[in-house]
Amino acid sequence: MSTQKLSFSVSAAIISVVVIAGVLLVAANVLNWSNAPSKGDVFVVTQRGQLVDLSRDVASVRIVDRQIDDSDLESFLQKSDLEFLDITGCRKISNRALIMLPLHRHLRVLILSKTSVDSDVNAVLEKCTNVERLDLSWTGVQSLSGSTLAGMRNLEWLEASGCGIDRATLISCAQHPTLTRLSVRSVGSLGPRDFEVLAQSKTLAGC
Repeated sequence: MSTQKLSFSVSAAIISVVVIAGVLLVAANVLNWSNAPSKGDVFVVTQRGQLVDLSRDVASVRIVDRQIDDSDLESFLQKSDLEFLDITGCRKISNRALIMLPLHRHLRVLILSKTSVDSDVNAVLEKCTNVERLDLSWTGVQSLSGSTLAGMRNLEWLEASGCGIDRATLISCAQHPTLTRLSVRSVGSLGPRDFEVLAQSKTLAGC
């Protein structure tokens, strides 16, 4: 093999390694938000009995059993201490089940997508001061009050696509000191001019 061919092969190998490393780094960052709380693995609840029997030591829970209702979740939250909770698609879950969440002082990730929560959930969220990621996509939430966003002082990522959030919510988001990511796709109640208020933000990277 000539020196030129060998040099080309080595260069190609180095580029491949760099590309693969980059992909792995991006994947790690994504998993850091969705699947990697600081204590242990995410426990996936596939049936009601598992939720009832979970010990207090479980810090990260994703519920995929769509039959779990307010009573089931409320009872579980009274005896647990979570960092991560994902109840995507649990339509039987409403605001009532979440009343105990403010007691979960280590809660960092809260995913309520496609549940039956509505704007009354503000009363709970404003007390969840350590939540960093909040997903309200495709719920009945129409607005997040200024006091709610002020109370969520560590919030970095807000997903509100498919909701009916209003201009006032966008203004509060633009003023939030730690919010770096906002997703508000498919929000029919907002027009292009409403989004202009986000230009005031000193932290948002895009939406």
